[in-house]
Amino acid sequence: MLSHVFSYDGAAYIVTFRKVDGRWLAALHRRGDAFVRLLPPYVEEHPDRYSDHAIRAGYIAVARWITSGGIWGETTPAFESEPEQVAELIAA
Repeated sequence: MLSHVFSYDGAAYIVTFRKVDGRWLAALHRRGDAFVRLLPPYVEEHPDRYSDHAIRAGYIAVARWITSGGIWGETTPAFESEPEQVAELIAA
């Protein structure tokens, strides 16, 4: 599993990544907070169009947008409806 740490407004955030069945999944955590936000799945008709690095960079950009835009805790996906691998990513 890979991760990226950044800070915003005095808080540390961690974006965790895991590749499952050839697709990247990502979640955003705030250090010291139990809330975890699943980032929207990357959907591309031609998944080999972008490198793994570019896809992870896109997730990091989304995470920074969420934290700086003040929508950190507004909504959370219904994890019960997500694949089992997502639950593993969030628990990691």
